Amino acid sequence: MDHEESLRQVKRLLSKLPGVEVESDTDAPEYTLIRLVVRSQKTLARLAYCPWAANVSLGVLLEPSAASQVGIYDPEDLRYFLEIPKDPDPDDPPTRLQKVGIFLVGDLRVMGLLADEEAERLRRAWGCAVK
Repeated sequence: MDHEESLRQVKRLLSKLPGVEVESDTDAPEYTLIRLVVRSQKTLARLAYCPWAANVSLGVLLEPSAASQVGIYDPEDLRYFLEIPKDPDPDDPPTRLQKVGIFLVGDLRVMGLLADEEAERLRRAWGCAVK
């Protein structure tokens, strides 16, 4: 699966997580940045394992609202991002982006949010052995 299709699938998988909205993505020459709104602490905790598993970065940004300017701080002002470095040899799967996808496939499968057949199809497409 090429980079563009992998990115599309990873964003779709992220959107399946409870309380997650993919806000945007940036595909730069050195990295891919996926910006997220995460409204579930449990899901945020799950997402924190993804960088560890795929060797990517998870960060937090602040989108200051008018309320925050007067000292009212709202978790809705927080945005999270996955910064996924591009691999030197993208033709040797799985790439880091695909590893993020493989992690999400496993997690969504365990949660009952992804069918076994779809999980197997994606894992195969990303060069991951299917158990």
